[in-house]
Amino acid sequence: MDALTGEHNWTQMREAWKTVNDCKEAFLTHFAQWEVYVLAMSNSKLEETKWLPFNGGRDHTFLELLEYPRWNATYHLGQVAYIQTLYGDKEMH
Repeated sequence: MDALTGEHNWTQMREAWKTVNDCKEAFLTHFAQWEVYVLAMSNSKLEETKWLPFNGGRDHTFLELLEYPRWNATYHLGQVAYIQTLYGDKEMH
């Protein structure tokens, strides 16, 4: 992370992830940061809204927005599972 801007160099970070364990370690680190943020949210904050262009553009509650990382991970897991079957792996793991 850039100390001056607080920005991450995502390209550089992704290039460092060479193995599944590298990716898992990065996930656990970032999830821990996200978890701290989420657990600190008050119930009243969860009811606040933010307008986003998704779903036709509307106000989304912060509670709804917290669902996006789960949905995104599930979506991409499905993609990975499908690609795995294209390579011939039909065994349930």
